[in-house]
Amino acid sequence: MNVRPNTIYGRPGLRLIALVPLVMLLTGQSAPQSWPLQAKQQMGEAAPVDPARLPVARSIAAGPTPRRIAVDATPRLEPEAPGQWRVRGWQMASSPTGAAMPAGGWMAAVVPGTALTTLIANGRYADPSYGLNNLKIPETLARQDYWYRTSLTLPASARGRYAALVFEGINYAAEVRLDGQPLGTIRGAFLRGRFALPATAADGRAHRLEVRISPPPRPGFPHEQSLANGPGNNGGQMTLDGPTFVAAEGWDWIPGVRDRNAGLWQDVKLAVTGPVRIGDLDVRTILPRADNKVADVTIEVPLVNQSDQPQSVTVRAAFDAVALTKTVTAAPGASIVTLSPAEFPALHVANPRLWWPNGYGAPELHALRVTTATAGGASDERHIRFGMREISYDLTVNRTAAAPQRVLYRPTLGAGAQLIAVDHANIRPVEGGWAPTMLERGPAGAVADQPPTPLAPHMVIRVNHVPIAVRGGNWGMDDWLKRVDTARLEPYFRLHRDANLNTIRNWVGQSTEENFFALADKYGLMVLNDFWISTQDWNGEPDDAKLFLANA
Repeated sequence: MNVRPNTIYGRPGLRLIALVPLVMLLTGQSAPQSWPLQAKQQMGEAAPVDPARLPVARSIAAGPTPRRIAVDATPRLEPEAPGQWRVRGWQMASSPTGAAMPAGGWMAAVVPGTALTTLIANGRYADPSYGLNNLKIPETLARQDYWYRTSLTLPASARGRYAALVFEGINYAAEVRLDGQPLGTIRGAFLRGRFALPATAADGRAHRLEVRISPPPRPGFPHEQSLANGPGNNGGQMTLDGPTFVAAEGWDWIPGVRDRNAGLWQDVKLAVTGPVRIGDLDVRTILPRADNKVADVTIEVPLVNQSDQPQSVTVRAAFDAVALTKTVTAAPGASIVTLSPAEFPALHVANPRLWWPNGYGAPELHALRVTTATAGGASDERHIRFGMREISYDLTVNRTAAAPQRVLYRPTLGAGAQLIAVDHANIRPVEGGWAPTMLERGPAGAVADQPPTPLAPHMVIRVNHVPIAVRGGNWGMDDWLKRVDTARLEPYFRLHRDANLNTIRNWVGQSTEENFFALADKYGLMVLNDFWISTQDWNGEPDDAKLFLANA
């Protein structure tokens, strides 16, 4: 399924950790007993590029000039879903001194967006996507802080309820204040921030919302590609400081982004709920029959009881002709309610409309609505679109005390257990290439022996029991300036579909917004997700493993 790295959603596209299939497709090497660590590192540049080696325009004709783009900076709440609003109408100011709130220099801000997209919209710089405009934008943008501000007036419906600000994505670090008082901090481009608002915020008055944004602390020196300079060194210390948009430091396919994509790059939202709110829904499908005549659907509903008392909670879920109700007692804090076919026969879906990769059938999607209610009435509501499909893998595995074996691996039946090991020590040579190691068979049906095949040791992906000819390539970044609204991204997904592709490699995990995966779902595209520090088998280790895993 397509899964944003910091959340879990019940959606149909395919999520794979990058090293799993790639290492098994390399063949023809005389190998040691485990997969060797690659010696080359993402060293980056040690100093700015010599100006004499910068790219030079062939023509003296003037390129595109800076121009202002209208940005509405009127503070307002834009309804998105029941109990949820986008916070609109921001201003931004540069802050070279860091923590001090700038006295002047405020401009209408592009949110969601980056500091650079705001500066471009305000006519400070021309669009760096054209000509040599990028060379005219100073590197100092990546070495200063930025402040965002707006005015926040909560709706009357927030009174007596639980209100929170949700930051879907910032880069790289954020300090959030309301009326000058700290609400909290965020670190990492892929970590969602959620900050409870005090009851006094729902008093009907306007409140000052301020956010200090800091770029990655060691932005490095970007390589500037030219015929004289060559491709240069990729990455740098910023890749170890991450998780962030490592390509923004400059790669062999992209010049350095001058602000390193610093800013409020995803939406800021206001969420208002009752005492029990709903987390990120997880929908899983098992197809028990080879003819796909039945789909067993399981829905996991994470709950957060925000009160200090147990709550009787009625959970309702509905999609298509299926309607389910379950009442539980939720203790304070987090819990999960599972709606399974064993408890609800309606989740044995007959003749299901399945999600298929492009070229194999329609990418059918189903609208799921989940609500919670307590003694005080409606508490929260979530809507997602999901696809019914099951992913499985034909692959060769090493075994502890036996010869390599061809198996069919069905992760959905594995109940979350790690059955196949793909770390360097457990990727070992087999005839014709390399293979991971099977740790255990797990629950019944999770790993099943298969007869020998001339495809060994290569992996075959199956969707709904059907082998898929994977066709696709790298998508380095959704947009190098993080302009990631649906209207801008959709033509590229449509192009993938029309080119008869069915897979996107999300290169080094640079694209994580919800609409990226929603569009992949819509157009029948599986997504192979990298993490943010490694491409192929580069052996970088994050300086802060805890931060890295928190963003994951």
